[in-house]
Amino acid sequence: MMHRAGVLPLIGLLVLALANLEAEELTSTEQPSLSPAETLLWLTDHLAHIDKPSKLHYQFTRRGSLEEDFDDRVDLYILNVNADGTKEAKLDFFSGDRNQFVPPQENVRGNPVLGIYLQGDVYEMDRLTGGNWRYFHRRLKYGFADGAEVTPITFNYNGHMVEGEQIRISPYVNDPKRPQFEQFADKEYVILLSEEVPGSLYQIHTVIPGKKEDGAEMNEPLIEETLTFVDITAIQ
Repeated sequence: MMHRAGVLPLIGLLVLALANLEAEELTSTEQPSLSPAETLLWLTDHLAHIDKPSKLHYQFTRRGSLEEDFDDRVDLYILNVNADGTKEAKLDFFSGDRNQFVPPQENVRGNPVLGIYLQGDVYEMDRLTGGNWRYFHRRLKYGFADGAEVTPITFNYNGHMVEGEQIRISPYVNDPKRPQFEQFADKEYVILLSEEVPGSLYQIHTVIPGKKEDGAEMNEPLIEETLTFVDITAIQ
């Protein structure tokens, strides 16, 4: 069965960012009012502290009872630091047959891994439910805009404690269309960010809990994904 990478038709970097707030929903005089979660995700210079060409390495794991497990990698290459502080970047998302082409970007400030991961998640929900990716895109957007829980957090990174923010959303729990995809409706997203981590993104964790026939949660989730920052190395 195909999963995530096999069904990811990329439509551009950071597609869930401010530039993709559905312009048709705004009049020419309206300005989007962003939530704390949206500001952290889409209006923050995650790459500000990277001052030379570097490779940021992330480890990806997928586990669960629904489909096969697998491990893979995501590598973000900062190819050049521009005079205005923006970066030229290239993203190598997954390896081998799972690898997805992502066009190089010339003037980025946000971490491209965030947008590409979440857009892949949108298409994954489309595949799993037989629904419409645009619908799940919208639910994620509304989740970050109106339903996100943002809390200060201290977590262990590379052997020492760092301060950051945790963003948590469950965008489908109260979804009016929940009965159409009940099995996946309790999906939760948790994102950890910290200025003390290169690229600011430390981890994205999503889980779809498994359930018994009586509705109680099982120990093993249907699908659990974790993308975690591992290290940064200089490149020539």
